Amino acid sequence: MMGATLNITGTGSISTITFEGDLTKDNLYIGVNASIPGTIGDDNIAIGDQVLDSINSISAQNNTGLGARCLTAVTSGSDNVAIGLACLSALTTGSEQVAIGRSAGALAVTADNGVYIGNRAGDSMTGNQNTVIGSNVSQNFTTGANNVFIGYLAADQFSNGSDNIVIGSQADLPSGGINNFLNIGNAFFGDLSEKSFRMGGGETGGFTTDAQLTLNANNKAFLANRLTTTQRDALTAVNGMLIYNTTTNRFEGRENGSWVDL
Repeated sequence: MMGATLNITGTGSISTITFEGDLTKDNLYIGVNASIPGTIGDDNIAIGDQVLDSINSISAQNNTGLGARCLTAVTSGSDNVAIGLACLSALTTGSEQVAIGRSAGALAVTADNGVYIGNRAGDSMTGNQNTVIGSNVSQNFTTGANNVFIGYLAADQFSNGSDNIVIGSQADLPSGGINNFLNIGNAFFGDLSEKSFRMGGGETGGFTTDAQLTLNANNKAFLANRLTTTQRDALTAVNGMLIYNTTTNRFEGRENGSWVDL
């Protein structure tokens, strides 16, 4: 064990910043009263007050914490990266988590394989394999796994659900406890379990599960692909294709190997 202490004098007070390195296990601690725990794994880096100060197992290794109170509760978790004030601050045994931003992933106690990037991103989440990117994303979301939430205040109204994808500023889920839901920009929605998708209709619009794609609007039309006869004939056509032929000004469909007027 190899350590050094630097005293810094400020106005009216004296603070102590400690640099402590463990050359046998490649651990480095830098911060106010920093001290490498007695039982610890290899290759941990702690920079900041109370960072990685609860480790009590040799399985705790390859952790990097930068920012006061980040990773402060880790006991045996490994391969975690936390950058920012109090991010991943409740994590104890979880591994392979990445958090960047104030309080990002703050309540992920035993979760694994999560990514939280942004101020308060996923700061109430406890489940595994969640990816959360953006300021205040899913700040009220607590339980659920395998979710992807991206965008300011995305998925912030409800508290649970799994296997959902929500992308866009203030885009959300239709309700709590829902699974396999897709919302992109409050414009494109999907039931991922049924592989059924919808344009428009809002997040609570429902799905026609036997239709792969539903267009839902009462003030817009469907515009088919418009091709000349020459352009149509250049296609590698298959039965079921639909076009609007601008040479003949007719809708056409591919049927039994030929183009026919509809």
